[in-house]
Amino acid sequence: MSLALRLSIAMILLVVVTTAGTGMLIYKRANDASRPVVFESLKARAGILADGLTDYVAGSREDVMMLADLPAVQATAELKRTGGTIDGRNYAAWRAQLAAEMLAVIKAKHSYAQVRLIGLDDDGRELVRVERDRLTGTTRIVPNNELQSKGERNYYRDAVTLPAGTLYVSQVSYNRERGEIELPAWPTVRLATAIRDGNDRALGIVIINVDLKELFTELPKGGFKGGSVYLVDENGYYLISPNPDQAFAFEYGNGSTFQSDWPGMANLVNTPTPVAGRITDADGRELAMSAWPIELGERRHLTLIESIPTDIVFRGAATVARSATMTGAVAVVLAGLLAIAIAATLTDPLRAITKAVGAASKGKPVKLPVNASGEPGALARAVSRYLERDSLLNAIVGTSVDSIVTVDMNGFITTWNPAAERLYGYTADEAIGQDVSMLTPVDRRAELEELMERISRNESIDVFETVKLTKTGEPIDVYNHGDMRRDFTYVTDLVAAIRLLVDAVPGEAPVGEMDSLSPVAPHRVVNIGNSQPVQLGDMIAAIEDALGIKAKRNFMPMQPGDVPATWADAELLRSLTGYVPGTDIREGVRRFVAWYRDYYQI
Repeated sequence: MSLALRLSIAMILLVVVTTAGTGMLIYKRANDASRPVVFESLKARAGILADGLTDYVAGSREDVMMLADLPAVQATAELKRTGGTIDGRNYAAWRAQLAAEMLAVIKAKHSYAQVRLIGLDDDGRELVRVERDRLTGTTRIVPNNELQSKGERNYYRDAVTLPAGTLYVSQVSYNRERGEIELPAWPTVRLATAIRDGNDRALGIVIINVDLKELFTELPKGGFKGGSVYLVDENGYYLISPNPDQAFAFEYGNGSTFQSDWPGMANLVNTPTPVAGRITDADGRELAMSAWPIELGERRHLTLIESIPTDIVFRGAATVARSATMTGAVAVVLAGLLAIAIAATLTDPLRAITKAVGAASKGKPVKLPVNASGEPGALARAVSRYLERDSLLNAIVGTSVDSIVTVDMNGFITTWNPAAERLYGYTADEAIGQDVSMLTPVDRRAELEELMERISRNESIDVFETVKLTKTGEPIDVYNHGDMRRDFTYVTDLVAAIRLLVDAVPGEAPVGEMDSLSPVAPHRVVNIGNSQPVQLGDMIAAIEDALGIKAKRNFMPMQPGDVPATWADAELLRSLTGYVPGTDIREGVRRFVAWYRDYYQI
């Protein structure tokens, strides 16, 4: 049985029962009983509106902390002050990566107007800034010549002094650029956290400007018809008001507050708990009023206040009582029609939400009834925020240079990002749904089982080294059953030796018996090498360690014409330059793998 049908039957039965009494008795009882119900309903409605605002900002809290933990944030802030490199990359490279990651964030969250990293030097100058054009909706990375210094702004001075991991929430105000209110004016709240180095020294802040204009426009629409919705800050200044001249008047020096305009309701501002009741205004009109506290952060409190004349509130009770005196047949018919209409109003948004979620799971465009009133609209907006957050996560994972793979509790792969495709050789279609053991060498299966068991017990897993298999898993040929020794010379050693030999111009006399100086012309042949033959198995092991992959070794006999060991005699090089290459095989392989992965972005 559908929800609409169940609602229709319930309402028809309710009407049939209520029409059994007399009209006057029902009127009196309905009027008396409806008062506390109305107040609770008014308070509940304020709670729904307040939750919408709280949820709107809650996701931003998580995003600020997520951004602060990005390696590119720390590296950019540190290198701006110290210079040099981190992990072989300079300031420009890290800044470019951070700009791309911040651009992915702002594209995923339509409510974000600006995402920034502000440094400590140059009076709090912006290091990276991405922004959204409020008229066109387009996003961009702001060029260096447009970056600003924000050292004089309160949000910067307050946020940069906070301990690491602490969230700063600004006053809700109009956005300013270069010290002036940006026109057309739009409300914003700024969420920030301090960036600190390993010695707990401040390096700057990460900050997100959340555009509240759309929310502030839609929020009053969720109130009772005929009522008024106010939103005030901790000082009582108006952020939302039925009178447009009151909203954000404090930005232009107007000292009017809710307490000064409504002295009889001053206690509603910063109320510690939700309240609802009946009061009389200055004109003697009786009002039903509710107030709901909203905590955005430390010392940042908002209060959502809704009022409605009681004659409007209780008019519905009188109408219901008079209608109940009609004949049961007429009442049932009318109730049936009303039930169908109400059921459709309630269920249509739910069906739309269900359809949208199904489309989102298939990567199709999503259209949610976010402007619907009441609980369905609140649910649609909550789902929209969830899908935005999911889109943000997918954007970050998809652009990450690190392999990211998720596995369910049964050991099956559920997500597989592009970096994983490059590392392991499997496409997402090939990997998703497969057992993660496909990536695990046979001798490491016990490690995998132990790991899954610990996760099932909700234990924390520290960073650890392991070995995984690529798609090909092809063996490598190892001749003479691995009993081979060769002389390996790292490229930087080779370049250094050649540079030194440039200055060692051949003369007329040899420097020793090992000198190959020509007797008829100024030239000689010089061996450049480590002069330290390395076991072939040690070279393979160095590559395995650098890649994190165990090779399958196919041991074979010696090839015809090959020799078990060769190395360079570098004595002539030493005599001419005083230099002999000395880079260890493991260090050389590690450097080469790091360069290769960075150059080819794998």
